[in-house]
Amino acid sequence: MIILHTADWHLGKKLYDYDLSGIQSQYLDWLANYLKSEKVDYLLISGDVFDLANPSSDSLRLYYEFLHTAMQTGTRLIITGGNHDSPLVLNAPARLLHYMQVFVVGCLSENIDEMIFPLKNPEGDVEAVVIGMPFLRDRDLRRSVAGQGYQERIESVREGIKLRYMELSERARNLYPNVPTIAMGHLFVQNSVVSESEREIQVGNQAAFSTANFPTDLQYIALGHIHRPQAFGEKGNMRYSGSPYPLSFSEKDDNKEMVRIDIVDGEIDIRTVEVPAFAELRSIAGSLAEVRTQAENLENAENLPILLELKISEEVYKPEFLQERDQIISEIKQKTGIEVVATRIEFADQEQMVREKLRQTETIHEIKPADVFEILLKSYPQEEIGDLLATFASLEEEIHQEMQNEERL
Repeated sequence: MIILHTADWHLGKKLYDYDLSGIQSQYLDWLANYLKSEKVDYLLISGDVFDLANPSSDSLRLYYEFLHTAMQTGTRLIITGGNHDSPLVLNAPARLLHYMQVFVVGCLSENIDEMIFPLKNPEGDVEAVVIGMPFLRDRDLRRSVAGQGYQERIESVREGIKLRYMELSERARNLYPNVPTIAMGHLFVQNSVVSESEREIQVGNQAAFSTANFPTDLQYIALGHIHRPQAFGEKGNMRYSGSPYPLSFSEKDDNKEMVRIDIVDGEIDIRTVEVPAFAELRSIAGSLAEVRTQAENLENAENLPILLELKISEEVYKPEFLQERDQIISEIKQKTGIEVVATRIEFADQEQMVREKLRQTETIHEIKPADVFEILLKSYPQEEIGDLLATFASLEEEIHQEMQNEERL
């Protein structure tokens, strides 16, 4: 039996203002061909299918066209919701898709048996069982207690995740004994290496879940949420597949991949599958003068489209910098045809940099709420700043979840 693990497609996401739908479409076509050529039995998608809770019609079209193509290959799919996904959007066609061998778990189900999937071979024998655990929201894990501190809330969430996995693992073992158990998950694991494209909800790794808290009888854990591929555990059997294409320039040098699990006679073999690049991301950095020099030496000799980021660093802000930057971008486009999709201008004085960005509406998208909050924290004792930032991040995530709830209504 061949099982393929992927996650974090983020259909509909833009790289700054650059539409990634062309790259995403190419990946999905390539994936469908891989499913067919390798005769993959099951495809596991561990959350964040979409980038927005209310995906565009183009994003939905990409999703359903892929499902249609994948079903024609004979591959069966198990899809779980991520923190970016709307459970209602994913679950709406779930009953219909079930008859087409596409199994969807948009959110935690009251009936846990609906989250447990036996994997059958062509003869109808169960060779493995999958726990389809979606992203677990706060309301799935704990009861709010008045006066509870940040650290107490975090511990309560961690304990809730642990208990959910223990509950489903025990149930899966009782239903389908003597076969390997595979769990899916969309969460932040301790010591994960993140990129800029992940939403900043865990400051300093404080809210991370320890791999030691997963049930020990799980042979493989198919993780989503972190966009850089990485493995945990002595056997490397807890893995983030990562996003299949770069979602930020911080991922430009990452080797994108999926994870393949082969089951032979009850034994699991885990290996990675390299995903080809469908665009090349480049960055050039330095002062304005240095960036201009590097830009003059740019070449566009690749067959892949090149997306370019300019990272400009100067000591002190000057208004003419913006005009010089725009001139460099225009020269790059005229000379090479390369598109500059992102520019960053940073100054040695971080506070001045944020204040200047606030005055420039064209760069407002570069400002992170935490940047502004850190300025306000300068008058606080150093030993309190860590807890304050962690609490701020927790509130920011709660606001995001409330906005998702409103969009679903």
